[in-house]
Amino acid sequence: MKITKEELLQIITEELEDMSQEPEGSEEADPESKEKFRQRMVDMSQQLGSLKLDNSEIVLINDIFTIILKYANDKSGGNLLTRLKELIIKKLGVE
Repeated sequence: MKITKEELLQIITEELEDMSQEPEGSEEADPESKEKFRQRMVDMSQQLGSLKLDNSEIVLINDIFTIILKYANDKSGGNLLTRLKELIIKKLGVE
C-alpha cells in the first residue's frame, strides 16, 4: 500500500489539530534509554540498503522522522507521539 505525501501530511495535520493537550512537565530520558534509542537508529541505518524504497519514499520518511524528532525535542510530546503511533499503525496496518 502506497500513501502519497499529501495524504500522509493531511492525516498528520488532522491528528495534530485534534491533539492540543500537552502533558505537564517533561523528564529527560535516562542515559540507558538514550543509548537504546541511539543503537536502534544505528541498526536501522545499516538496514537501509536492503529496503525496497523509491526515492520519494526515502524523502518522505526522512521528512517525517525529522519533523517528529524536532517536535519531540522542542516540546513534551508523549501523548501526541503515542496517538500518532496509534494512527500510523491503524492507517498502514503495520507495527
